[in-house]
Amino acid sequence: MPFGFHTLGPIAAGAFTMVVRARHLESGCEYAVKSFMMRAKGGRAPPHVDSVKTELQCLERLQGGAHENVANIVEKHEGPYEIHAILQYCSGGTLHRYLQTRGHGNGMDETAAAPLICQVGEALTAIHKMGVVHRDVKPGNVCFADGARESVKLVDFGFATFFRVGAEGGTTCRKLKTLCGSPAYMAPELVRGGQYMGPPVDVWALGCVAYELLHNRPAFRAESMQMLNLRILKGSHEKFAETSSKSKSLIRKLLVTDASDRPSANAATRLIREAYDLDDPDAPPSPRMREPHGY
Repeated sequence: MPFGFHTLGPIAAGAFTMVVRARHLESGCEYAVKSFMMRAKGGRAPPHVDSVKTELQCLERLQGGAHENVANIVEKHEGPYEIHAILQYCSGGTLHRYLQTRGHGNGMDETAAAPLICQVGEALTAIHKMGVVHRDVKPGNVCFADGARESVKLVDFGFATFFRVGAEGGTTCRKLKTLCGSPAYMAPELVRGGQYMGPPVDVWALGCVAYELLHNRPAFRAESMQMLNLRILKGSHEKFAETSSKSKSLIRKLLVTDASDRPSANAATRLIREAYDLDDPDAPPSPRMREPHGY
């Protein structure tokens, strides 16, 4: 690979994209390099070019925030036929792959799952603040930062777009209409069709991820797409297993079928912190107690 990187091996591939693990020759650091085919050998642009441009624009806007729970773009290089996005590399693998190693139905303990759920909420809060919606939140698109499995990053912004216009997200929200994402994690308004607001779609998917981490099975599943869509429209998720009342309450608040009644990502993250008594790193420090005189 040019641009000072050495390819170490493949990570994923699509019809017009390829993701590889690469080492920067000068620093020795490893990155994920996502390559987009922008024009064929004959010079014609493939049909996905507009969506690629949107993905790159979203990544470049998020780069300014550099949130620790987002796999941010580091730099971009353009070749004669491709664009290469150099992204932060997550060496711990996806949540989906980790759950597979645990065996179906063997969910994570709440004390281990809660910080991860919170970190996904933090990532969504950050990207929504900058006017970006992900639209494909699922365990396969959340990666452990490293082998310690204590920190996760949101990856793959292939379906991401802007829901607010203007610099840094602006203030004017616009409704979206593209049907996209993975069926089991789609919000009711997506299944219903028509226009929808972007952020609530991500919050619904966060609820699905929370359920799946604790149960190691999807919140919504059925024998056919028709039945799956019907269950999603009704909010009829799988039964809770041996899960605490606080987890049940949290998931129910995220999986509200009316998008207008769903909490924002920021509010959802606060609910997660309160439910599991997690510290807020952005909270101001508690005032120091004055030491009694004579001590």
